[in-house]
Amino acid sequence: MASGGTVNDTTWAEMPAPRRETPRGVKGLVARIVVPWAIGAGLVLLGLTIAGVLVFVAASVLLALTFLAPSAAAKIEHWFGRFGHWVGHAIGVVLLGLVDLFVFTPIAFVLWLVRYDPLAPGVRRDARSFWHAHTARTLPERPYADERGLFAPVTGVAYRQPRPVLRIATVVGVLALLLLADLGAGWVYDQVSSATHGTPAVADDTFDPAAQPAFSGSPWAGELLAEQATLPGVRDTYLGYRLDSLSRKYTNVVDGARVSYQQPGDGKKLLVWFFGGSALFGDGQRDEHTIPSEFARTAEAAGVPVEVRNYGRPGIAMWQELELFEQLVGTGQKPDFVVFYDGFNDLAWQLNVLLTTVPVNVYDASAADSASAAARQQISADIAATKARPRTTTASSSGPSGFEAVVDAYWDQAGSRRVYDAVDEVVNGSSSPKTQFAKGVQQHATSSAPADPQNIQAAKNAVAIQKRAARLAAAVAAGQNADSAFFWQPNAFTKQLLPDEQPYTHLNLYEAERWVPAVTEARRLLRGSRFVDLGAALDGATAPVFWDFVHTNEEGARLAATAMFANLRSKLEARLGGNSGGNSGGASS
Repeated sequence: MASGGTVNDTTWAEMPAPRRETPRGVKGLVARIVVPWAIGAGLVLLGLTIAGVLVFVAASVLLALTFLAPSAAAKIEHWFGRFGHWVGHAIGVVLLGLVDLFVFTPIAFVLWLVRYDPLAPGVRRDARSFWHAHTARTLPERPYADERGLFAPVTGVAYRQPRPVLRIATVVGVLALLLLADLGAGWVYDQVSSATHGTPAVADDTFDPAAQPAFSGSPWAGELLAEQATLPGVRDTYLGYRLDSLSRKYTNVVDGARVSYQQPGDGKKLLVWFFGGSALFGDGQRDEHTIPSEFARTAEAAGVPVEVRNYGRPGIAMWQELELFEQLVGTGQKPDFVVFYDGFNDLAWQLNVLLTTVPVNVYDASAADSASAAARQQISADIAATKARPRTTTASSSGPSGFEAVVDAYWDQAGSRRVYDAVDEVVNGSSSPKTQFAKGVQQHATSSAPADPQNIQAAKNAVAIQKRAARLAAAVAAGQNADSAFFWQPNAFTKQLLPDEQPYTHLNLYEAERWVPAVTEARRLLRGSRFVDLGAALDGATAPVFWDFVHTNEEGARLAATAMFANLRSKLEARLGGNSGGNSGGASS
């Protein structure tokens, strides 16, 4: 202090205020640009485009505020920090809770069973007292001495001898209670899941096809559906039935084939035959807007001349289509290309009519009875073969043992199974595609309970028959110097549903609880086969295209035909270039 009691810069220096980093510093700019943009880029690469764009926008806005309104940017960063703090706190609680539940709780339970307390070594848990009586002993004279010797077991205290039988009974009882609780948790989960993720089936007598959103703007829909409610036909032992000729305003059949759009001109064209059920025939569609008609129109726009024949028949499965194909070839007609569009009816027959590995004509009662008898005979043969096996057969070759069956039954019902499946799906992702719903639509489609084995078996039977039919159809086509293609059709259980299409997964006999597992299994089994899966072909629709679980409006037919043509275009062009005459010129349809 200077004389006179004054303070000056030479005698007193106040502590300078710490320099405050402004958001415009180099490090701040790097943090505001690089980090959020890297996160946004990562989200885009992961397929979360919308989330990535939102991160980009938020980062850009914050960066602009850093230069234009630093105080506003500081406030935003403050609230971001608060938000991050509470998010981190919540995540910490969840993670620590999981660690406590899945790590410390089991360890504590095991230590309780073996009656060991790591915090009280040398002391029995059944001791009358955990008090350590003072004994006349010399305290350690050295600092940092090993004090464990100070807590030696107290002598002179009578301990109660443990009872091994009681301990074993306690362990067994606790395990039994845990297993029962696990089973109870699984049952409760299934009941809650069924109540919150399922809806009652809609009775068919309350369903009005013409009033469905897919027919909005189609004033002719009611009259068209009335035309198609009854189609003239004659039962056939092999084909199910034959279509008679039909002449109506929107639905016309000539020589067993529905009239279709044909490209103008008399030049060289490839003759393409189409086989399928009602979706290919065109239920809910006018003659010139069915899948074959739209295929011809799409090919015309691409400069590929084709002539199409629509041999689709409502309610028919692929095996009956194979029979019709063989009969048509037997009459001397020859196509250049034959296309099969199937899957739904084949699966419906297995799920709703008859579960069998034998191709069956459901329109022939005697054939259905024969198939049922064949199925029962096969089951009897399997049982007899099982009984005839030597006693030395290993358990792995003779099926699950009694104990394994009990374990399997427990695992199917256990709540821990649901937890395991959920964790596995989060870590590894779902291995089976599920019905997808548009944003804002509550998913009622599936229960997380294990699929009914009968539904899975239905899919296996349907696919096995379809593969046999495809193999034979391809051989017949090759014998006629024709190419063949096989498509597995989309339906309400494969499409990304729009809100107005959601109810179609709850129609009577077509409940998602049965169909989703069966459809998923069928698509899995068809991978690597001759079939092209068109399950997602209708996902690009911006308005409803389904008017029930499988039938579409004319826009749905156009989308399906476009996907089919895109798959076949190169083959059609190659054949067109190497085929000098084609097989066109037959009866027109």
